[in-house]
Amino acid sequence: ALGLRQLLQARDLCESHQIADALVDVLDGLAGIYFQIGDFPTSLDYMRRQLAAADALGDTRRIANANNNLAHIYLQMGDQTRTIATLQQNLQIAEAIGYARIEAISLLNLAENYLLLGESEQALDYARRGQQVCSAAGFALFAVYAQKTIGKIRLKLCGAAGITDLEQALTMAQALASKYLELELLLELGKAQRDLQQFDLALAALRQGLEVATAVDAKNDVSTAHLLLAELYEQMDDAVRALAHFKQHQVFKEQIAGEKAEQRLQVLQVAHDTASARQEAEIARLRAAEQATLNERLELEVEQRTAELTQTVAQLQ
Repeated sequence: ALGLRQLLQARDLCESHQIADALVDVLDGLAGIYFQIGDFPTSLDYMRRQLAAADALGDTRRIANANNNLAHIYLQMGDQTRTIATLQQNLQIAEAIGYARIEAISLLNLAENYLLLGESEQALDYARRGQQVCSAAGFALFAVYAQKTIGKIRLKLCGAAGITDLEQALTMAQALASKYLELELLLELGKAQRDLQQFDLALAALRQGLEVATAVDAKNDVSTAHLLLAELYEQMDDAVRALAHFKQHQVFKEQIAGEKAEQRLQVLQVAHDTASARQEAEIARLRAAEQATLNERLELEVEQRTAELTQTVAQLQ
């Protein structure tokens, strides 16, 4: 809530003093906060304003960053056609200006989207292109995502062959000591092994994923790990363990929902307070302007009356 209040104040300052360069980053921050609480329409509005501000500056890199944000929210809002169109446009921009980071992100996100559409061959082409960009630019973390994406696609195309790719991505994440990436891959690997009926391997991966998620306090992933374990135990005909993990999944799911609702309430309160303060400031400004106008009129009337009296006195003399 404090961060939102500061960003709203910064937005007002940038707009009132026409600080266009800083405004782009402020709008980016506001879009991110509203995205996190699930207020996608407000987040989308700020993202579009961010893009307009970047466009007004002619800052192509910031235009690319804004487009990247827009593609992400279009996907969350279920508009996959617009998501892909935005990513394709951004890929062209990134390639034209040599912006490797956005080029890699666009390629990998296109791969994910085409995988969702069931177009696995096209998805694999984008993923491999993204992997090449990551390798050339030295993007170690993005390279893990690329390897993970290739693994997910090859699971669709080749079945068990994709497991090798996911295991390689897991090794890469562990080498980078990235717990969050390691966590993502353990859950992805466990899910894939479960689907391939490799129950013992899946159980080991998901238990390890739950341990990592608990250690880094990633509640969403803790909830997901419990759900995957519940589904796995159900497939293994262990109803008691399945029910225990499902109950834990529900506990964390409700806790996350409560925290998100509280965050949303805090954001709405800050937004309301800020809007009220702006309105009060505008009313005060208008009143001050009205009073200044009234004072000028009174001063003019006094001057006119004084002139009239002076003229009258002169005539009487």
